[in-house]
Amino acid sequence: MSDAREVTCRPRWTGALWILVGLGAAGTAAAVALWAYTGVHAWPAVGVLPALTGLVALWKCTARLRADARGLHSRTLLRRRSVPWSEVADLRLRLMYAQLHRSEESRRVSVLLRDGRTWVLPLPRSWTSDAQEFDETLEALRAPHRRHGPPEATGEPAHRTVISAASWDTASRPPPRAAGGVPGGGRRLPPRRPGPADLVAR
Repeated sequence: MSDAREVTCRPRWTGALWILVGLGAAGTAAAVALWAYTGVHAWPAVGVLPALTGLVALWKCTARLRADARGLHSRTLLRRRSVPWSEVADLRLRLMYAQLHRSEESRRVSVLLRDGRTWVLPLPRSWTSDAQEFDETLEALRAPHRRHGPPEATGEPAHRTVISAASWDTASRPPPRAAGGVPGGGRRLPPRRPGPADLVAR
């Protein structure tokens, strides 16, 4: 982040990410060279893993987000996008829980546009352990929106939480129902006819 009028977000551990990019490129180049030298067709498959690792690290280390008086400006490896404050209705907190572990949550910023669409920003993002720093960055992003956005943005922002449907704990879902309407997928049994033991007990 820079001054109060402009907020800039960069990924953490940029140096380590660039090292992974270099290792991925070196591993891919070595696999291609060994394939050309030996003719063994297995080497290109071996080079896929370092290539994917390098691409993921490159995507993360090149992500940028900037908020100034004009709006939000996002940059990733494959796309650049700018949205003026006049089109932004709210900046919301987006939570995504880790599968089967509600104590671990991923935090990101979701931009609600005035036409109803949403846009998940590439940065900032964090986990539960550094939630305080994330909240401070989110508040810093909301400040220029209140200052340069539409009149309704000057009030308190709607602190709504969006939870990804794919991250719901499957243990909290009700058991499936079969065609007969019995929980658990079983079959509905016909009523049992009274037997001799039932007649004696009466």
